[in-house]
Amino acid sequence: GGSTNNAINAPSLQDCVCDVGSYGSYGPNCKLCPKPASLSPPPFISLLVPSLRGLIDDLYWINLMLAAFNILPIFPLDGGQALRTALAYRIRGTRLVRISLQVSFATLGLVMLYAVSNSRIFLVIMLAQIAFQNWQEWQQVRR
Repeated sequence: GGSTNNAINAPSLQDCVCDVGSYGSYGPNCKLCPKPASLSPPPFISLLVPSLRGLIDDLYWINLMLAAFNILPIFPLDGGQALRTALAYRIRGTRLVRISLQVSFATLGLVMLYAVSNSRIFLVIMLAQIAFQNWQEWQQVRR
């Protein structure tokens, strides 16, 4: 019996339908049903961005962190503006500004402590600029 079996070298159905996250519905070893060209980025994109999914993940986390930072009760960020608006229903005048600045300074201090202890230099510089701006407003309110 000199019969040969050509089915041994053929890719299995499992090779063609696997690894949904990376290859759509096509497996990495599939020769019967190769990946469609539309799922592959152009070659120049591969040189600039090794992992498009990684870029999307990075952009997601950057936006999430910016939103979280922006809602902190630090004036002039959105959280500080919201705090002043909420306090304005009960408090008026310079007392309103003083209280909002005190909350702002306390929050700045906590975030600055985090930034310094974790060597976040850019965050330290940005917080110092915001603190200086709040200090200038504090000087105006005290007069």
